[in-house]
Amino acid sequence: MKGPSHFFRTVLIRWNNGWVRRRTRRVAAGEVLVLVAHCLQGGCGRTLGGDGCGCERCGGCDIAALRAICEQYGVRLRIAAGGREAAAVAREASVRAIVAVACDRELVAGLWAAFPKPVLAVPNSQPQGYCRRTRVEVQRVEEVLVRWLGLPAGGDTRTPTLRPA
Repeated sequence: MKGPSHFFRTVLIRWNNGWVRRRTRRVAAGEVLVLVAHCLQGGCGRTLGGDGCGCERCGGCDIAALRAICEQYGVRLRIAAGGREAAAVAREASVRAIVAVACDRELVAGLWAAFPKPVLAVPNSQPQGYCRRTRVEVQRVEEVLVRWLGLPAGGDTRTPTLRPA
């Protein structure tokens, strides 16, 4: 059974995501960062970091699917080995919007560290326990990217006509 602190973190994440969805307008692909926790990687025996370019795309985890989506939409992917690294990457001037994938503890800490940049938090699932071969609904990450980039649903990656703010 999960404790009350898990409940409050979940409420905070949902509130943040609603606020970000209402307030964030379209963002250029080069300014979006998909930031994922290192615990998402596993199954192949490799230790990935950075942009995950060492991924063999074996299908043992969700990193290959996330890399494919990031390549398709032209956004950056970063695998963070810890909270300090994630916060440093989130603070980079070239990053204007972040899709963060981690556990609720890391997401809440990351929301504070990246403020005032918009962070849409996608909690991972933990079928093997905390920080062990976690999983993510890749479709949720793609939905956020499609919306932020102003693309029509269905994976059309043509450059959209931006509306004035």
